[in-house]
Amino acid sequence: MTDGPAQRALRASLKALDATPRDGAAVALARRYAALMDAAAVPASYAAAFARLERVAVGVAEQNALTKVRAALSAQSAASDLGPKLLAVLVQLGLTPAARGVKAGAPLPDRDEPDAPKAPEGTADDLRARRARRAAAASTG
Repeated sequence: MTDGPAQRALRASLKALDATPRDGAAVALARRYAALMDAAAVPASYAAAFARLERVAVGVAEQNALTKVRAALSAQSAASDLGPKLLAVLVQLGLTPAARGVKAGAPLPDRDEPDAPKAPEGTADDLRARRARRAAAASTG
């Protein structure tokens, strides 16, 4: 089975993350949310309605329309239910502009630039920056 759009986007974002074993649970949770979003099914609360519609939709056009509605409802439901949860995990991992302290529309700062905005404390970018400073200090001292 191939990955869907949420899984592909997450994989690309995770490549930029200098994840540590401490990030493992959050990374696994983000992957699970992305997989669930990509494999969304019609919510159970609509199953009976769809079963009735399938019985009366005898023509090809009606069946095609029902298929499109089912797909749209599945994607919308998954996005509205899981989207905020996935976003919260991405923020905790430092994988959003807001988590990195970047204002909307602003160019990304050069990490080596002294005036670059500091990442919020505890984010992946903050931890990477602290690690780099310690390594630099150890190599010069």
